[in-house]
Amino acid sequence: MEWMLHEGQAHDALNELHQVLRSQSYMLKFKDRFIRGQGANTRTWNCLKSVDAKVRATAAKYRAAHHALTVLSDLLGKVGWKHILRPLADEDICSMTQGIDDSRSEGRRRLSWIWLVCGYSDSHVKNEDDAGVQDAIHIEWCRTRARAYRWTKEVDLLFEEQERILRFLCWHATWWCDKGNARTVDNPALQEGLRAYAERQATIQQDLKQSFEHMWRNKRQFLKIADEGLQGVDSVDTLQH
Repeated sequence: MEWMLHEGQAHDALNELHQVLRSQSYMLKFKDRFIRGQGANTRTWNCLKSVDAKVRATAAKYRAAHHALTVLSDLLGKVGWKHILRPLADEDICSMTQGIDDSRSEGRRRLSWIWLVCGYSDSHVKNEDDAGVQDAIHIEWCRTRARAYRWTKEVDLLFEEQERILRFLCWHATWWCDKGNARTVDNPALQEGLRAYAERQATIQQDLKQSFEHMWRNKRQFLKIADEGLQGVDSVDTLQH
């Protein structure tokens, strides 16, 4: 049972690696062909950095599963599996089209073994309009767009919470001022002490409000940046056609 679990994890990691690498390759081509301007290029490179981080994380998952299989194979006497699930070297992590656009001859160009596990052929490698490639791009685009919109909701909730905090601090300062004037006692010293305490608490609330207002003074600029990033995601609608 444990063997099957780790074997499935290894295959799942390879499938995920296929999808991320195909997306990365297509995004690079899309950038070279259509992206112009410093702002658009910056957003694209940030997106590519995120994809690269996902490549490294997926490779780490495969390597962990492969290590577990190596340990279990000695205990269970499993043979032959290493011809399919090989050790993953850094140079093995490359797209299907890597090497096609370079100067190597047809006879010397070789597809990484990670693409042979699922039976990819040269026809799939040469044809970037292949349905499998396009499906992978569409899936990754939908996931990215969903994440972007989810984070815009988080930003909206965060800004609303900030406004509520400021309104509460303003109300609390007024509450303390009213509290200091509402209670009367016969002892003048005690009366003055109660009023001074209430005024101090009101001042603390006002200082907190001013501190938060200063800390959050650029929030509208942050919102503008987030909106521009979301527009960058929306601009990739052409990937669906």
